[in-house]
Amino acid sequence: MENASKALLIAGGVLIGLLVISALLLMFNQVSDYNKEQTNTKATIQLADFNQEYTRYARDKLQGVDMISLANKVADYNTRSGTVGEIDYDLPITLTIVLGDKFKNKCGGTLNYFTKSTYEISRTNKEFLNIVEKNRKLESNNTLNGMKQLITYLDSIKDGSIRIEEIIGKQFKDENGNTLSGAEAVKTIQNYEEYSVLKTSTFKISEEPQYHDKGQIKSMKFEFVK
Repeated sequence: MENASKALLIAGGVLIGLLVISALLLMFNQVSDYNKEQTNTKATIQLADFNQEYTRYARDKLQGVDMISLANKVADYNTRSGTVGEIDYDLPITLTIVLGDKFKNKCGGTLNYFTKSTYEISRTNKEFLNIVEKNRKLESNNTLNGMKQLITYLDSIKDGSIRIEEIIGKQFKDENGNTLSGAEAVKTIQNYEEYSVLKTSTFKISEEPQYHDKGQIKSMKFEFVK
C-alpha cells in the first residue's frame, strides 16, 4: 500500500513537471511569436518610411525644383552600398525624366543644355545632374538674383545698351570661375535660361513607381507638363 502511494506521488510529480514544462514551452513560443511579429512590423515600417522619401514626389503637379531635389536624392542613394536594417543599398534606384518637345518649345525651339528628350538618373548615368551642377555653379559665382537679372535684361545686353557689370555689379564668371564677356557671356546666360525654365516648370508622374522583389523602391518616371 505504501509502495502504491509512493508510486502515485512520483507519477503526480512527473505529471506536474510535464505540465510546467509544457506551460513554459507555450509561453516561450508565444514570446517568440510576439518578438517575431514586432520585428516584422518594425521592418515593414522602416521600409515604408524609406519608400515614402521618394514616393512623396509622385504627383501630377511637381515643380522643377522638386524634380531636381528628387534627382539629387536618387543620385545620393546610388552612391551607397551595403545593408542598413531593411534597406539594401545595393539595389539601385532609377529616375527617368522625359522633357520631350514641350520643353523644347517652351525654351524657344532651341536647346543647348538639355538637348536630350529623355534623361535617366541611375548608378551609371548622371548627365542630367552634371548640367544642373554646372548651372548651380553659375548661380554661386554670380548669385541667383544676379542670374535672374541677367536673363531679364538679356536683350539689352545683346544690343549693348546695358553692360553686365551694371546689372550684377561685377564681372561675369562662368561655372569654373573664369571671367567671360561679350558673345561668350551672352551664350552662357542663354544656356542658363534653359535651367531657369526647368526649375519653374511643372512635371507629373507618368508611370506607377516600380519596386524590387523585397518591396524597396526601384524606379520612377516623370514627364514635362508645362
